[in-house]
Amino acid sequence: MTEVLVNSNPLVSIVIINYNTAGITCQSLQSILENTLYSPYEILIIDNASEREDQNRLKNFAESNSIPIKIMDENIGWNKGVNYGFSNAKGDLLLTINSDVLVEKEWLGNMIKTFFSEDSVGAVNANIIEEDQSIILSKSKELKLLHAACSMFSSKAWNSVGELDVSNFEFYGSENDWSYRARSMGYKLLFSENARVNHLGTSTNFWITGGGLSVEKTGKVREFIRMRLDGRVKVRAYNFKLKDWMQKVIVFEFLHAARNGYLFLLITSYIKVFSNIHNVYSSRHERYLNMKKAIKVIKFSSLK
Repeated sequence: MTEVLVNSNPLVSIVIINYNTAGITCQSLQSILENTLYSPYEILIIDNASEREDQNRLKNFAESNSIPIKIMDENIGWNKGVNYGFSNAKGDLLLTINSDVLVEKEWLGNMIKTFFSEDSVGAVNANIIEEDQSIILSKSKELKLLHAACSMFSSKAWNSVGELDVSNFEFYGSENDWSYRARSMGYKLLFSENARVNHLGTSTNFWITGGGLSVEKTGKVREFIRMRLDGRVKVRAYNFKLKDWMQKVIVFEFLHAARNGYLFLLITSYIKVFSNIHNVYSSRHERYLNMKKAIKVIKFSSLK
């Protein structure tokens, strides 16, 4: 089976990142404590230098529930926060969950069942239900991209594939990059349908599965995609609607950044990602092709 011994109950390390969202973070933590029937697990809280009042609220909750918390000296971002949390985790399975996610009963146990259901599993994604009650459709159990809101990794895969790439993906896209690297090394990324969690943040989700594009959105867009999946809408119209919706999301994101004082960081992040993404994926694709050639040479040599 997979890397972790099936006959044991592997320790799961749950890492959650907070930045000035102690209210919802405490709700997320409370949902984990109340709805996690699986054992053993540990929780590690990483606070990205939140305001003092926010820190104190989170520290009081953590101390009252015996949860370790690390207060960073500066905001190192989500990617570095996850890397830091995983590097200090003790678990055979490493799980990151957004601070605005509320879990349902048996969520963790079901993720672990999915993890052990096949060989060479590198990571498992929960079934993420958005705030408007839309869900992610998946025609295939195996995924091409992970969703960062709730993902569980085997420690062996994490160590083999490497950490999230913070040099080229400061804010967005690091989980997609990790997915690409993991799959190029032969690891599977699985979708756990029965591991239901509720995401109170953005309702944007793009998962590329073995069965094609699997997306479900809010309102008219969600209904439009249902019709597309039923074959009642032409691809051209579908793409137009999806593009139009994405533009609105991006505009909202920039307005939100301007209102909350991190517009400059968001702009520089986008510039950095788009300027580096071609070089990053080109080099990794070349490395993947070289690895395949090396494997062919080894197989050919063994036949002699």
